[in-house]
Amino acid sequence: SVLGVAFRLLGCSLGRNCDVPASLWRADWDLLHIADGAAVSGSATIITSIVSNNILYLRAVHIGANSDVGDAARVCPGVTLPAKTLVRTQAVVYQESVGEGGEGLILAGNPAQQEAGLEGFQGARGTNGFDQLVVPVVWGLFVLLTASLCTVPVVAI
Repeated sequence: SVLGVAFRLLGCSLGRNCDVPASLWRADWDLLHIADGAAVSGSATIITSIVSNNILYLRAVHIGANSDVGDAARVCPGVTLPAKTLVRTQAVVYQESVGEGGEGLILAGNPAQQEAGLEGFQGARGTNGFDQLVVPVVWGLFVLLTASLCTVPVVAI
Protein backbone atom coordinates (compact mmCIF):
# COMPACT_ATOMS: atom_id res chain seq x y z
CA SER A 1 0.00 0.00 0.00
CA VAL A 2 0.99 3.63 -0.35
CA LEU A 3 1.00 4.02 3.42
CA GLY A 4 3.36 1.07 3.82
CA VAL A 5 5.75 2.51 1.25
CA ALA A 6 5.70 5.86 3.05
CA PHE A 7 6.46 4.19 6.39
CA ARG A 8 9.38 2.29 4.87
CA LEU A 9 10.78 5.46 3.29
CA LEU A 10 10.76 7.06 6.74
CA GLY A 11 12.85 4.20 8.15
CA CYS A 12 10.23 1.87 9.64
CA SER A 13 10.91 -1.85 9.43
CA LEU A 14 7.53 -3.04 8.20
CA GLY A 15 6.68 -6.64 7.27
CA ARG A 16 4.26 -7.90 4.66
CA ASN A 17 0.48 -7.73 5.04
CA CYS A 18 0.61 -5.43 8.05
CA ASP A 19 -2.42 -3.44 9.13
CA VAL A 20 -1.02 -0.17 10.46
CA PRO A 21 -2.91 3.10 10.86
CA ALA A 22 -1.83 6.46 9.50
CA SER A 23 -1.72 7.71 13.10
CA LEU A 24 1.64 5.97 13.58
CA TRP A 25 3.30 9.00 11.98
CA ARG A 26 4.02 10.20 15.54
CA ALA A 27 6.48 7.36 16.21
CA ASP A 28 10.24 7.45 15.72
CA TRP A 29 10.32 5.48 12.49
CA ASP A 30 13.78 4.00 12.72
CA LEU A 31 12.96 2.50 16.14
CA LEU A 32 9.74 0.80 15.04
CA HIS A 33 9.86 -2.81 13.82
CA ILE A 34 6.59 -4.47 12.80
CA ALA A 35 6.72 -8.09 11.58
CA ASP A 36 4.63 -9.82 8.92
CA GLY A 37 0.87 -9.88 9.44
CA ALA A 38 0.80 -7.66 12.53
CA ALA A 39 -2.11 -5.30 13.14
CA VAL A 40 -2.10 -2.05 15.12
CA SER A 41 -5.35 -0.29 15.98
CA GLY A 42 -5.82 3.28 14.84
CA SER A 43 -6.16 4.52 18.41
CA ALA A 44 -3.18 2.58 19.77
CA THR A 45 -0.02 4.45 20.80
CA ILE A 46 3.46 3.09 20.27
CA ILE A 47 6.06 5.02 22.25
CA THR A 48 9.72 4.74 21.25
CA SER A 49 11.20 7.60 23.27
CA ILE A 50 10.86 9.04 26.75
CA VAL A 51 12.44 11.93 28.65
CA SER A 52 13.47 11.37 32.25
CA ASN A 53 15.60 13.78 34.32
CA ASN A 54 16.28 15.87 31.19
CA ILE A 55 17.72 12.83 29.39
CA LEU A 56 16.16 11.49 26.19
CA TYR A 57 15.96 7.71 26.14
CA LEU A 58 15.37 5.97 22.81
CA ARG A 59 14.31 2.32 22.75
CA ALA A 60 13.18 0.24 19.80
CA VAL A 61 9.76 -1.42 19.80
CA HIS A 62 9.35 -4.79 18.08
CA ILE A 63 5.88 -6.13 17.28
CA GLY A 64 5.98 -9.84 16.43
CA ALA A 65 4.43 -11.58 13.47
CA ASN A 66 0.63 -11.89 13.51
CA SER A 67 0.34 -9.83 16.70
CA ASP A 68 -2.58 -7.50 17.37
CA VAL A 69 -2.36 -4.25 19.35
CA GLY A 70 -5.90 -3.29 20.41
CA ASP A 71 -7.78 -0.01 20.65
CA ALA A 72 -6.31 2.65 22.94
CA ALA A 73 -3.47 0.32 23.97
CA ARG A 74 -0.04 1.75 24.73
CA VAL A 75 3.21 -0.02 23.95
CA CYS A 76 6.11 1.56 25.86
CA PRO A 77 9.76 1.97 24.79
CA GLY A 78 11.89 -1.15 24.62
CA VAL A 79 9.02 -3.63 24.36
CA THR A 80 9.40 -6.73 22.21
CA LEU A 81 6.10 -8.50 21.60
CA PRO A 82 6.49 -12.16 20.60
CA ALA A 83 4.66 -13.59 17.59
CA LYS A 84 0.88 -14.01 17.89
CA THR A 85 0.56 -11.68 20.87
CA LEU A 86 -2.79 -10.05 21.57
CA VAL A 87 -2.68 -6.72 23.43
CA ARG A 88 -6.19 -6.04 24.70
CA THR A 89 -8.00 -2.71 24.59
CA GLN A 90 -6.48 0.00 26.85
CA ALA A 91 -3.61 -2.21 28.00
CA VAL A 92 -0.32 -0.51 28.87
CA VAL A 93 2.57 -2.80 27.96
CA TYR A 94 6.02 -2.51 29.54
CA GLN A 95 8.84 -4.94 28.81
CA GLU A 96 8.30 -6.40 32.29
CA SER A 97 4.72 -7.27 31.20
CA VAL A 98 6.02 -9.49 28.42
CA GLY A 99 8.83 -11.13 30.39
CA GLU A 100 10.15 -14.33 28.88
CA GLY A 101 6.79 -15.36 27.44
CA GLY A 102 6.71 -17.23 24.17
CA GLU A 103 4.36 -16.68 21.29
CA GLY A 104 0.62 -16.55 21.81
CA LEU A 105 0.57 -14.16 24.79
CA ILE A 106 -2.59 -12.28 25.73
CA LEU A 107 -1.85 -9.06 27.63
CA ALA A 108 -4.43 -6.91 29.42
CA GLY A 109 -4.58 -4.20 32.09
CA ASN A 110 -2.45 -1.34 33.34
CA PRO A 111 0.29 -2.40 33.73
CA ALA A 112 -0.40 -5.24 31.32
CA GLN A 113 -0.31 -8.74 32.73
CA GLN A 114 -0.55 -12.06 30.98
CA GLU A 115 -4.04 -13.51 31.05
CA ALA A 116 -4.23 -17.13 32.12
CA GLY A 117 -6.48 -19.77 30.69
CA LEU A 118 -6.93 -18.22 27.26
CA GLU A 119 -5.44 -20.40 24.58
CA GLY A 120 -5.70 -20.47 20.85
CA PHE A 121 -5.17 -16.87 19.76
CA GLN A 122 -4.46 -17.36 16.08
CA GLY A 123 -2.89 -14.01 15.32
CA ALA A 124 -3.89 -10.58 14.15
CA ARG A 125 -7.34 -9.71 12.89
CA GLY A 126 -5.93 -9.64 9.38
CA THR A 127 -5.91 -7.06 6.67
CA ASN A 128 -9.42 -7.48 5.35
CA GLY A 129 -10.12 -3.85 6.26
CA PHE A 130 -13.58 -4.59 7.69
CA ASP A 131 -13.24 -2.23 10.62
CA GLN A 132 -11.62 0.46 8.48
CA LEU A 133 -13.88 0.37 5.41
CA VAL A 134 -17.18 -1.44 5.87
CA VAL A 135 -18.13 -0.04 9.28
CA PRO A 136 -17.66 3.65 8.27
CA VAL A 137 -19.57 3.06 5.01
CA VAL A 138 -22.48 1.41 6.82
CA TRP A 139 -22.48 4.19 9.42
CA GLY A 140 -22.47 6.83 6.66
CA LEU A 141 -25.43 5.18 4.95
CA PHE A 142 -27.29 5.04 8.27
CA VAL A 143 -26.68 8.77 8.86
CA LEU A 144 -27.85 9.66 5.33
CA LEU A 145 -30.99 7.54 5.69
CA THR A 146 -31.78 9.02 9.09
CA ALA A 147 -31.22 12.56 7.83
CA SER A 148 -33.47 11.99 4.82
CA LEU A 149 -36.25 10.59 7.03
CA CYS A 150 -36.05 13.46 9.49
CA THR A 151 -36.29 16.35 7.06
CA VAL A 152 -39.12 18.75 7.64
CA PRO A 153 -40.75 20.15 4.51
CA VAL A 154 -40.70 23.91 4.32
CA VAL A 155 -43.97 25.51 3.24
CA ALA A 156 -43.98 29.10 2.06
CA ILE A 157 -46.93 31.13 3.30
